[in-house]
Order: sequence, then C-alpha cells, then structure tokens
Amino acid sequence: MNGDEENKIDAAIERIAVLEKAYDELEAQTKAQLLVLKEQIRSIAKAELRALYGDEQKYLGSVLYWHHKKWVAVRTVGDGIGLSEHSVYTWVYAAEYKKKCVTCGAEFGEPMSSRGQMGASWHSWRTQCPSCKQKADEVSQRKLTAWQEERARNIEALRTMPYSEYLQTDHWREVRRRAQKRAGFRCEICNNPEGIQVHHRTYERRGEERNDDLIVLCENCHRTFHENGKLVRDYGGAS
Repeated sequence: MNGDEENKIDAAIERIAVLEKAYDELEAQTKAQLLVLKEQIRSIAKAELRALYGDEQKYLGSVLYWHHKKWVAVRTVGDGIGLSEHSVYTWVYAAEYKKKCVTCGAEFGEPMSSRGQMGASWHSWRTQCPSCKQKADEVSQRKLTAWQEERARNIEALRTMPYSEYLQTDHWREVRRRAQKRAGFRCEICNNPEGIQVHHRTYERRGEERNDDLIVLCENCHRTFHENGKLVRDYGGAS
C-alpha cells in the first residue's frame, strides 16, 4: 500500500467518524424529544383524565380503551388510570361484540378481552347464543356417547366372534389392506411381493388393532412361522 492509498483511507475514515458523531447526536436529540412528548402525554392523562373521573378509574379505563371514537394508545389509558401498560388489559371492564344467533335470531354479546378481537373475523366461528350453544353441545355429547357405545359393542363383537368369521368382516379387510399398504405390498421379512398375507403378532387388541400388532408376510415366511414358531428375524414373538 502506497502513501496515496493510505491518505485516501484515512480521509474516508475521518468522514465516517464525523457522520457517526452527527448520527449519535441526532439520535440522542430524538430520544430526548420523544421523552419530552411522552411526559407531556402522561401529564395530561394524569392531570386531566384522572382528575375528571377521580376514583372511577376502572370506568375511565373502559371508556378510553373501548368506547372512545379515537383509538387511544394503551400506555395513555394506563397513565390515565394510574396503571402500567400491561395492567390495563386485566383492569378495564370487558366489552362485548354484538351479533345475532343463527339458530334463534336473538342478539347476544361475545366477550372480548382486547381490542384486537373487535374484528368480525375473530368472532365468525361463534354463531350461536349461549342458550342455543348449550343445547347444541348437549346434542353433540349425546351423539358422541351413542357413537362410543356403538363402537364398544362392535369391538366386543369382533373380539369374541370365531376367528374364521372375523377374517371375513369388513373391518379385517380394511385393517389388512392398510397393513399391506404400509409394508409397500411386500413381505417384511424377505421383501417378496408375491402372495403377501397379514399375520397377527398378538390378538390382544383384536377388533382395534394397532399398527405394530400386525406384520405382513409372504406365504413362505408365514408358513415358516407356523411350522417353527419363529420368523427369520426376531419380531418380538407372534402368538
């Protein structure tokens, strides 16, 4: 590096240093100005808003937060009622989003905990008044209970019927098809795609088999197990 290049670098660094100093000074001035403005806002909130309502701070907070025609900043609401910004949400009275029940047509209010929930899209999934919603929930619960009872009866029937009959049921056909698909329609021992069959490793959950209750075997591997009581690989023992 020659002297001319060094001088150019030094000059550039000096210009950068001057600009950085100017930037820091401007940033400090801006922060100071922002602090002054913030203190002015806080002073008005404390001196005028809080004095207007006295001890009715919770009511004042609700008016400022929910009902004022302008969107009042949360920190200003907090200054007005003498609370921190984070405490405003748990202090002010809750508001309601008015809508009509799609079942009975009655108007009802949906509680809101923040102004972010004021949009209709937030409440679009709540379409029933509390009374209709309770009735609908009761109907859903009765249907669920009936389905669970029917399912339990079906499982018990599948579990207790003769095994030869079980193998002819729609349930077993579907269980067998899914097991074969998981195995890629190949024997899980020798990878043979010919003559694949589904073997129960356990009959403990017959009628509601888990994936690992079954193993897909070709005809030869299946026969080997039933003749020797074991497979080529140790799969935990099949019953």
